[in-house]
Amino acid sequence: MIRLREILETDLERIVKLCQDPEISQMTLNIPYPYEMEHARFFYDNIVIGGKSKTYAIHLDGNPELIGIIGINFNQTKAWAAEIGYWMGKDYRGRGYMTQALKMIIEIGFTELKLVRICACHDAINPASGKVMLNAGMEYEGTFKSYVIKNGVYRDSIYYSVINSKI
Repeated sequence: MIRLREILETDLERIVKLCQDPEISQMTLNIPYPYEMEHARFFYDNIVIGGKSKTYAIHLDGNPELIGIIGINFNQTKAWAAEIGYWMGKDYRGRGYMTQALKMIIEIGFTELKLVRICACHDAINPASGKVMLNAGMEYEGTFKSYVIKNGVYRDSIYYSVINSKI
């Protein structure tokens, strides 16, 4: 079982350690490799503290050590919609933890934040992330061809969404 909690400044060293896995950079758009303390500091200061998102540390029940991060990024033009982004440390993948975290953040988005629409996307080279989204109750919406550039390469983004049925 996992839990979500506030990201603390004391988590920065742990974030740097987990992000030394090059797969995290390969599978995400904005996480560089190698990942340094300056990157963690920028993330904390600009996203966790000063950003237009709600970002959480994922940890195992009974152990507060961060194993991944999940965040809900608010749409600047549509107050009723948001996009989720996440990553998980290598030793914790494939155990269903991210599916649990995604279900939890969708629930927060719908009940606490009163969102109507939540979406998420993954890179075409990361089909496991699509399975997480489907397992969390999201539906496939479509593939945006050559939608992002990562390391000078155009890459497809595959989108999923879930609509708040209580509104």
